Amino acid sequence: MSGNNGKAMDNGAAAAPAAPAKRARSPLTWKKRIALIAFGTVLGLVLLEVFLRSIGFVYYFERRYRPGDHPENAFVILCLGDSCTQGQGASDEEQLGYPGQLQHILDTRHPERDYRVVNMGFAGANSSQLARRFEGFVRLHEPDLAVILIGNNDVWNQNESRLHLVGRGKRAKASRRLRARLRLWGDNLRVVRLARCIVLSVDDDRERGWNPGEDRNRGRLWNPDEDTSPNRYQFKKGAEILGDIEQIKHLYRLNFNQISEIAESCGVELLWLDYHKHARFRETDHIDPILEELGAPYVDLAPYFWDGEQYNEDLLARDDWHPNDLGYTVFARAVYNKIVELGYAAGPPIEVLEDLTVHQ
Repeated sequence: MSGNNGKAMDNGAAAAPAAPAKRARSPLTWKKRIALIAFGTVLGLVLLEVFLRSIGFVYYFERRYRPGDHPENAFVILCLGDSCTQGQGASDEEQLGYPGQLQHILDTRHPERDYRVVNMGFAGANSSQLARRFEGFVRLHEPDLAVILIGNNDVWNQNESRLHLVGRGKRAKASRRLRARLRLWGDNLRVVRLARCIVLSVDDDRERGWNPGEDRNRGRLWNPDEDTSPNRYQFKKGAEILGDIEQIKHLYRLNFNQISEIAESCGVELLWLDYHKHARFRETDHIDPILEELGAPYVDLAPYFWDGEQYNEDLLARDDWHPNDLGYTVFARAVYNKIVELGYAAGPPIEVLEDLTVHQ
């Protein structure tokens, strides 16, 4: 029996199916790993871009984009431009920059009317950035008059710039054109702006390096022996994109025309200012001809600060470029006089340089 039982057990064991052996997974190759990491990174950035756009994230200097709350009967004056509009060089940018002093003059001379002067100046802004944002500014504040001072930063500041559309143009190397277009595209990404915001929160050095030093060279606004910000490399790069510095006039024309067209479509009057004379490459000398070509009202502020031979040191900040408190008083008075001339305020005008005091 034992033999039979053993035989039956053997037959049963033979009849049972063998358990399948586990198939070992082949390890991911390094190429697949890199592809997965790259895909995950791109997907993450795309999702972050979508999220940032959905919450309305904007770059650091755009944080002041807030809708205005102006009464229906108020006459709103929107001041737009770079650091000279922001008020850099004044002891109090908000109160003693030219928009703040213009507000004081209007309130003092016309208490019966509600004037609202809004300062939307940003240090370092170029005309391409302003042209891109102008309609948004108008929709935020619905101004009656926009006062614009821009153009000095167009060579060195290539952020969101349209430099690649002028100057060398199609004659530039394909690689240069590609880099310029990629940079312009990248400047519009919220992810890029977030990265900049993080960097700036760690070390915001944008206001360092403006003073060329204690040894003031009155014949030159930028000391060529110092690596200031904006620095020589940035100027050189912009000049190379232009090819010929006179090509900057095409950039001014392009951006100024866009601003003018938007203003006309929105029913906003424009007043242009020109202060940026004797810039590094004399590029801003081309602003006046473009404004004359547009037939736009403008105020040339430069003669108050430079008589052709020397600067009026009493009106300049220590960096020899931005106005000081008294310099911005000159700005405010000259702008006020033009506002009177255009019929937006009753006269008489103010003698710009007579009894010069802040908040006159």
